[in-house]
Amino acid sequence: IPAVARGSGFLKEPDFLESANAVATLIATKLWNAPNKTLYRTESRGEAMAEDYAMLVQGLLDLFDSGYDVKWLDFAITLQQRQDQLFWNNSLGRYATGNTAPEIVRGLLSERDQQTPAVNSVAAMNLLRLAALTGNATWRARPAMISESFGGRLRTNGALHPHLAAAYENSLVAPKIIVVTGDRYKQDTEDVLRSTRERWEPMRSVIFLPRKGPQRDRVVRSLPFTGALAPDPERAVVYECVAGQCLKR
Repeated sequence: IPAVARGSGFLKEPDFLESANAVATLIATKLWNAPNKTLYRTESRGEAMAEDYAMLVQGLLDLFDSGYDVKWLDFAITLQQRQDQLFWNNSLGRYATGNTAPEIVRGLLSERDQQTPAVNSVAAMNLLRLAALTGNATWRARPAMISESFGGRLRTNGALHPHLAAAYENSLVAPKIIVVTGDRYKQDTEDVLRSTRERWEPMRSVIFLPRKGPQRDRVVRSLPFTGALAPDPERAVVYECVAGQCLKR
């Protein structure tokens, strides 16, 4: 999901975004049991591990950043809350699948960033992004706890944890939120969104806020701070939000 969602913007391929949406929809309908708040690894109902939650949250955040559909942000928040309930180990200061993992895969789990990033490396970055969007103080504090938990390993064997090191570096960057409010059917709005996507910045999220209607209401419900951002009836407006303050650009 992350690769295809991001590629849709960089390569100007809307079909890629449709594919990412289709995969996310399949997972949401086939592998997520909403009443029980349980994510499954497969349709045979093997329960997901911390790694699965972290990877999916990353994908949903990238999908939200690429397509601006707030339902994926809401799903990412729900999954992050569930990952916290199931796998956060406060005494260790990090996520741990531990003995809850099926025995057949325990030997495959690693806290190093090898073929794929480790759960805590992905989760630390997810938490930074979610904290910037939601203002959740617990999520804001946990990346530092994860970095401290792995501090000795980062100092002595940092090459084994490059993604965690990158998350720590990003934690030193002030997060920024760009909110574009306008009409998606007008060219000026699409031009603003396109130009924003073309400039990559660490710790920056892009939100599209419709000028009016139920879609705007959905965004405001999920991200209440956007409710104070007034649209212009004639043109797209860009707000830059840093440290809780949003200024018109």
